[in-house]
Amino acid sequence: GQVIYSFGKAHQQNDVKLSQISNQVEEALIASEDKDFYNHPGVSFKAMARALYANILNKDATRYGGSTITQQLVRNTLLSSSKNFLRKYQEFYMAIAIERHYTKQEILEMYLNSAYFGEGAFGIGPAARIYFGKTPEQLTLAEGSLLIGILPAPSMYSPISGDFEMAKKHQARVLDQMAEHGYITTVKR
Repeated sequence: GQVIYSFGKAHQQNDVKLSQISNQVEEALIASEDKDFYNHPGVSFKAMARALYANILNKDATRYGGSTITQQLVRNTLLSSSKNFLRKYQEFYMAIAIERHYTKQEILEMYLNSAYFGEGAFGIGPAARIYFGKTPEQLTLAEGSLLIGILPAPSMYSPISGDFEMAKKHQARVLDQMAEHGYITTVKR
């Protein structure tokens, strides 16, 4: 009758307001996952075309994604993980509906509170605590960029149980993208 182990979002009631999250985490997320976040209605045809072109060049249909943060929110919270045309169609229209109903700030907040960061951490609150023993508001640029960098493959890029060098590589990618989009000035290595 006693719980000996729990895992997942249902067991973590730690939603954090966007105002309680370091601005650098928000900037890192936008720079690396959806640079046009504030300028699209939930889907980005430009990003989808860019991803399609890159995938054709690399002869890999899944290497680059064109999903917006809103589409990722829909996929992570409302839809199954199956990859088929119907699910993509649903993702497309649900993302537009979410954008009509919620503000961009609310969407970022929902995304950061539902994303899986590895190590059993669903959401930025548990991730900040597990990886750094901090609140999301206390995260530095280096810490925030590391957390955002592991989002594409949290288990693989986790600096705790995954590949530490890959985690650092993806952190550097996020920092480079932040510099490219004007969120930070330079990246010293």
